[in-house]
Amino acid sequence: MSAEEEQKVKSGKGKRGVRKTRAEYKRPRQKIVFKSWIESRRAARTKGPWKGVFRDPVKLYLRGVVMGYRRSRLNIHPNRSLIKIEDVKTKQDARYYLGHRVLYIYRAPTKKDPRTTKPVLRVISGKITGTHGNNGTVRVRFSPNLPSRAHGKRVRVLLWPHFAPN
Repeated sequence: MSAEEEQKVKSGKGKRGVRKTRAEYKRPRQKIVFKSWIESRRAARTKGPWKGVFRDPVKLYLRGVVMGYRRSRLNIHPNRSLIKIEDVKTKQDARYYLGHRVLYIYRAPTKKDPRTTKPVLRVISGKITGTHGNNGTVRVRFSPNLPSRAHGKRVRVLLWPHFAPN
């Protein structure tokens, strides 16, 4: 086979009848992986006056991911969003966060900050109202409801207000 024919085969224009398998057409499913919080803080200290200095900062929030709305097969409840919190794996761990605040931070599509010329930041806040399932997912009531473009995006789960059970 000449170099020209090999190029045609690589580009998919030659050798009729060669088909991709079903697995080759599928996109690999993205898995949500939380980088360790300590590692992310160390990595952030690579430039500026604090380069190489790692102090243990006060942790004010945990990261979470919006998984979607609470739903069944036919009904969707957009006033309740499902949030997966980092390092929360069981229902008992998730109960700790009941009543905590959740912040979804996004940039406004139109309004720009005149000083930085970046779009301004906006926040939708919510409250954790219950657990969902056995794997540490929680239900959150946002006001106003989260837009559907927030699905798969990050949120901040604040570590306060915390009401200890007596």
